Amino acid sequence: MLLFVILIAGENCFAGKVTSSGRGITRDAALHNAMRAAIETELGAFVDSRTLMKNRIIINDEVSVNSSGYISGYEIISEHSEGDLYFVKIIAEVNSDAVRTGLMSRLQKKNLVDTNFDSPRIAVLVYDSFGREYPNAENEIISALSRQGFTGAVDLKQVNRSTRQRMIAAANEPELLRSLVNDFHVDYFVLSEVKISGRRVNLASRMLNANTGKILYAGNSSGGTGMFALAAKKAGYEISRAALNAAAQIEHRISILITPETFSKFGGAVGNVQDRLQKISGMKNVFVRRAGTSAEVDADFDGTAADLAAELEREGFKILDVRTGFIKI
Repeated sequence: MLLFVILIAGENCFAGKVTSSGRGITRDAALHNAMRAAIETELGAFVDSRTLMKNRIIINDEVSVNSSGYISGYEIISEHSEGDLYFVKIIAEVNSDAVRTGLMSRLQKKNLVDTNFDSPRIAVLVYDSFGREYPNAENEIISALSRQGFTGAVDLKQVNRSTRQRMIAAANEPELLRSLVNDFHVDYFVLSEVKISGRRVNLASRMLNANTGKILYAGNSSGGTGMFALAAKKAGYEISRAALNAAAQIEHRISILITPETFSKFGGAVGNVQDRLQKISGMKNVFVRRAGTSAEVDADFDGTAADLAAELEREGFKILDVRTGFIKI
């Protein structure tokens, strides 16, 4: 049986015909997998096979949400079932422009985040003053972050309640964040407090570096109580845009903790520390935050913490710990 389906597409798009096959436990699943295979074939004209494999999760997610945006039409040329599986073969008209501008955009964002932000792990928690949690709102924020290339969301369902309560407390006491990092590996926290007043709901959100306590984003999003999902979408959009903007910056501020042993090698003199660090390639500025028997400095550096750690190691420093935005020497 031949079936031809026309899907809405832009008037000026270029569609290339691709033959592909798919299988699944239902006919719809087999058809979807055939569409995905067609889109991957078209995407292969722009990126190599290694990039396709590395970003398979992003591609599958994007195709699931927006397959009609990439497929302008398809013809089923054969289909059959074997046991519990369905098999479908199609000729698909793939919108090359949409693949190049839409799907490639997501891959480029992911590459930007991986390169400039060290593929951070992010924990998202939405709560209110009674300790209630809002998983649907959390999913909205996680989805928004994923669309901007931040795919390292941590599943907080695996975290015990006492740790989640400490996360809530850390929203107002950033110094608590460092103790949380010891419980489970995470680079950033997104903490959103829900406040309902009359018929209005407000999400007060912060995105904080788990290693340094520095605030990457702080803001509010609101809506009517019947539009809670919209308020969550707004929060996700604003948080994810702020995160992507930060990732797009070449220069990053990195906290360096200098242990007593290392500090003593500088004669316990802050000036000596600044002079030595300032000479490192890519270093812009060095600011002393505190000094005693040890020291802590902020460094404006053209690169990530991992990049700076490599430079420090080349200069003879012993690297004790490296995390997003944080180094211990």
